[in-house]
Amino acid sequence: MRAIERLLCALVTYFCLCCAISSAAQTQTIGSIGGTVKDAQGAFIASADVVIENLATADQRSLVTDTSGSYSFLHLSPGYYDVTIRAHGFTPAVFHAVAVSLGQTTTINVTLQIAQSNVEINVNDTPPPMRTDRKIV
Repeated sequence: MRAIERLLCALVTYFCLCCAISSAAQTQTIGSIGGTVKDAQGAFIASADVVIENLATADQRSLVTDTSGSYSFLHLSPGYYDVTIRAHGFTPAVFHAVAVSLGQTTTINVTLQIAQSNVEINVNDTPPPMRTDRKIV
């Protein structure tokens, strides 16, 4: 009977230790930022440049969105980040002081607007000068 009690005690102790180790392993010291980039019509924008900068350390990381417009920065230290998203032909989107918390994913879904272009066209409606000093037939 004593052997069974010892075995049960050992099993309970082992189970408690496993739970404590598992819970300690799940404690996260990092966060992440992710989201999607779309245009005004809702189409995904692939290959958009996404840059984040840690405001405390000035460290920068960059990537491009995948074919479904998605991006994800993993393993970020908790803190505040500036996030800039650019795509050719679109106005950039900038987010300041985005908070990243322990074990959390901060989601930034963006709709980029078409960039305004300032094109100036000059039309000269004056005909070219005519030569009057010779005759051409």
